[in-house]
Amino acid sequence: MALGDLACLRLLWNNGSSSFENGLGMQCISPFTNWRTLLAAEFLATVIPDWLPGLSNTIYLLEIKVQDVVPGTGADVILTPPGPPSGAINVPPAPLNAALVASWRSDGIGRNTRGRSYLSGMPRNEVFNGTQWENATVAWAEDLAITMFGQYGPTGFSDLARFVVISRGPHSAPLVPPVSFPLTHAQVTSNVHSMRKRLLS
Repeated sequence: MALGDLACLRLLWNNGSSSFENGLGMQCISPFTNWRTLLAAEFLATVIPDWLPGLSNTIYLLEIKVQDVVPGTGADVILTPPGPPSGAINVPPAPLNAALVASWRSDGIGRNTRGRSYLSGMPRNEVFNGTQWENATVAWAEDLAITMFGQYGPTGFSDLARFVVISRGPHSAPLVPPVSFPLTHAQVTSNVHSMRKRLLS
């Protein structure tokens, strides 16, 4: 199967001593059974160029992994970008647990119909008073959200996948298989959040 399948696209970042991940839900709109392989390459070419300019140049993208969620029988697709690609700003990063949050919204109701990304690796001089991200970093994150929806939103350019939140339901009554909700818009705030260790979706 391919059409309607769900996957989690994971980005593995590193600064030489520590690593962190970002995970994004994707739903297949392609008839190709190798859509996850194609998606990893497409994401590297279309979204990562807008992700890197907001990061410190000591932050590297080590790996793009696309994990099969539904049907859940496929092996992980792993793409190791050449280089590897790094951020563009010649300033050391803020502590990697200091994050800017992009909240992803669908037209659904309830916590299971929305998601969030904790963006990290931005320059330390972009943190104001230890509590707020500077306007330039907030604008970068907003532009990154525009890129995501332009490529993978409901009317995005990609003919491989759409950006979704994957809901597994509550731990007490998990959904088998998981369900998805198409994401339609984002909200970015300037608050500095803590990126704690979290359960992987």
